[in-house]
Amino acid sequence: WLILFILVYFWSVPAHAGGALYITSNGTPSVWDNSDAILLDIEAGSCGPFANSEMLTKMEGIVALWTGLTEVNLSFTVATGTLPAIDSTNYTSYYYNGDAATTDNRSDLVNPIIFDEDGEITAEGAGEANQLFVLGFAGPVGLSTTDTEIYDGQAVINCMCIEGAADSDCVSSGVAIEYTETELDTTIMHEMGHFLNLDHSQVNVDFYDDAVNKNATMLLIMY
Repeated sequence: WLILFILVYFWSVPAHAGGALYITSNGTPSVWDNSDAILLDIEAGSCGPFANSEMLTKMEGIVALWTGLTEVNLSFTVATGTLPAIDSTNYTSYYYNGDAATTDNRSDLVNPIIFDEDGEITAEGAGEANQLFVLGFAGPVGLSTTDTEIYDGQAVINCMCIEGAADSDCVSSGVAIEYTETELDTTIMHEMGHFLNLDHSQVNVDFYDDAVNKNATMLLIMY
C-alpha cells in the first residue's frame, strides 16, 4: 500500500498525478464505472475531535473537489449507516488486504472509509514505528478479470494524533506530534486520489529538495 507521511497542499494547485496504480496489459489505466455514483461507505466512528457527522460533511466536501475537476467524469454517494464503528478488533471484516490485481478480486460493492481512532490499524499495516507518522493509505481493491474496471476501493485515515484530541502516546523523541485539521483534510483528499487509482506525482520536486528556499505550497496533492 502507498503510504502518506506529512503532506502539505496548496488548494489552488491542479491535482496532477504521476500515473495510475493499476493498468491493463496494454498499458491503459484501470478505471471506475462512471455510469453510477461510486458509493463510499463511511464507518460509524469518530476521527480525533471530529464526530462522525462532521467527518461525513468533510468527506462530501472533499470528494466534491475531485468530481469538480473538469477532467473528471465521476460522482460519489457518501453514505453513513452501512458500516459500524471500525477499530483494530473488527477491521479485517471490512478491510481487504489482498492484491486487487489477482483472481481474488473484491466485488462486494462495499467501499469502506475507515477512521483509525487509536492508530492500531495503521500500526498493524505499517508497523508500530510508523504509527505516529503514517496519516493514511488507500487504493482500489477489486479489479475486473481484464483489469479494465475497478469494482472496489478502500481508505484508512489515521486519527490518532489529530490536534484537539491527540492520543497521549503521540510523542516522538520528547516532541508532541499533532496534525492540524488542514493536514487531516489534505490527507483525505490525497488518499481519495489513490482510491481513484492515481499514483504519486513528482511535479515540483525541486521545491521540496531546495533546503534553503523550500516552498511546500508548490507540492501537488498527489505528491
